Amino acid sequence: MTRDMGWGMATKEEALAELDACPVRPGQSWKHANGHIYKIIGTGIAEATLSPVVIYAGGDGVIWVRGLEVFLGNNDEGKPRFELVTETGQACCLASRWPGGQHSVDCTARRSLQVQAHLTQEYGL
Repeated sequence: MTRDMGWGMATKEEALAELDACPVRPGQSWKHANGHIYKIIGTGIAEATLSPVVIYAGGDGVIWVRGLEVFLGNNDEGKPRFELVTETGQACCLASRWPGGQHSVDCTARRSLQVQAHLTQEYGL
């Protein structure tokens, strides 16, 4: 996982490398240990900690954000929290579809509007 710089932060480059290496990709479906199926919207970096995160939605339309390490980790019973249900051939992340896009979504106001528009069009959110 990401290198700790003494205050719980890694570098952006380390977080991006971790996201590139992980199996989580937009468009995939993952089954939670509770039995519910969730659709991966994308991956990103938490601004406060520079930690990689997974952004996903349930059938009820609620959008969730969870740290990558926790998403891919085990629950309190020692079982995988999520298991991959469907694979996808989509690009590594949503941002890669936009001119100047980088691996993770840059959450400036302009980029956030692009993300919002894309999610509305792609997922009806």
